[in-house]
Amino acid sequence: MHNKMISRFPVSTPAYPWDLLDEGVDAFLDGVIEHIGANTVFTPLCYYMEEGSAFWWGAVMPHNRKIRRYFPEDGLHYFTPDPEFFHDTCIKPDRSKDPLLEGFDAIEALQKPLSARGMKLSVWFPLFKNPYLARKYPDCTPVDIFGGRQKHGLCPNNPNVRGYVRGIIRNVIAKYSFASIGLDKFGIEYWAGGPQGEGWYNRLENGPQWSQDVDPVFLLLNAPCFCEHCSSQARQWGYDWDLIRQRVAELANGFLARKPSIVFELSKKGYFDGEEGIARLILEEPAIYQWLRFKMQTLTSVAAEIKSILKQEAPAVKLSAGLDPPVRQNFQRFRHYGWLYGSSYRDVAGVVDGIGIGSGWSLEEKYYCAMLAKEAIGGRCDWGLDVHAVSPADPDYVRKQVELYNEMGMTNFVVFGYTWAPLENLWAARDALRRLENTIR
Repeated sequence: MHNKMISRFPVSTPAYPWDLLDEGVDAFLDGVIEHIGANTVFTPLCYYMEEGSAFWWGAVMPHNRKIRRYFPEDGLHYFTPDPEFFHDTCIKPDRSKDPLLEGFDAIEALQKPLSARGMKLSVWFPLFKNPYLARKYPDCTPVDIFGGRQKHGLCPNNPNVRGYVRGIIRNVIAKYSFASIGLDKFGIEYWAGGPQGEGWYNRLENGPQWSQDVDPVFLLLNAPCFCEHCSSQARQWGYDWDLIRQRVAELANGFLARKPSIVFELSKKGYFDGEEGIARLILEEPAIYQWLRFKMQTLTSVAAEIKSILKQEAPAVKLSAGLDPPVRQNFQRFRHYGWLYGSSYRDVAGVVDGIGIGSGWSLEEKYYCAMLAKEAIGGRCDWGLDVHAVSPADPDYVRKQVELYNEMGMTNFVVFGYTWAPLENLWAARDALRRLENTIR
């Protein structure tokens, strides 16, 4: 069975702890080889609840035998963090408390079986999207222009947060052997949607529906972070923080003064679908441009610090970052307009070894988002999009994604996601990838 792996380019898929427990590590790995030809798996260091429960496939895992549905814990780690690595931060990460996962270390369990099959292991780390730690350490959370603390994530300029990130990175590279580490949801976390991140319910066409943001300009102005640590870092880098804070506050409060009923009626008619107001704001307001550049510099500095640690302590480990789309929102509706979060494909490409590109659902959106990102990356690092195999995808849609990505020059493929996808979709991905492999001389 091992010789069924695709060998001429990387093919990977997630390996969640509960999937490994469902059928056993060996059976799981043999399955991803058989069904998609995978030669790499990636497993999370921690996760977040709503990602598994609120997607349209409802966390149902159609080909698992025992664990047919699973609700992940917010921000608890799937290995036991060593306190030795967290002396320079008040944040002390906690191990999963789920009885199902008690005593199970997914990374450790994967090491030997992967090596025996000649497969690679990647781990991925949601740095700042961590509702559990945000509630446990509220002083480490982002602050919006109105003074409200966002309890869904952590501020990347907070020294305790940076100490936590350094601790996790150093902890896992000292404890385990793996090929790469991915920075998941790489941005200044901002909860822009409803209780499960489902976007604003602002269009009442046959009932509430997922929709565009009520007003993209206000969403921009309401985004964090304005904490004391961001202030200090901005001044150190030479930004006029007093001007930035004053002007963002003036503009944001101006939006609050508008009649909500009128804004709501306009939103139902699709008035705010365009981004013209944001373009005008950036062109006419130097403070807004400075603020956005500061957030991008913040995230790039985080990636650079992690890359520096890897170069010194684990030079063979590659670093990648998952960024939200360079235009509009991603298909999940969990996050909106990636650059609001500090995402810059251009800047981050100069630091990391690879970038995962966010996109919409349709093939046209995937093409457009990928080409924008590819141009910004400019060949400075690897890049790729996920092959979405989950429902409502069908085999034909899966095949078309593989063909499209190959046409755009992509050389590595992530099949998302093995655990939630019907087998016929996985087989479509496998067969399309094998046909592609056979064309490579």
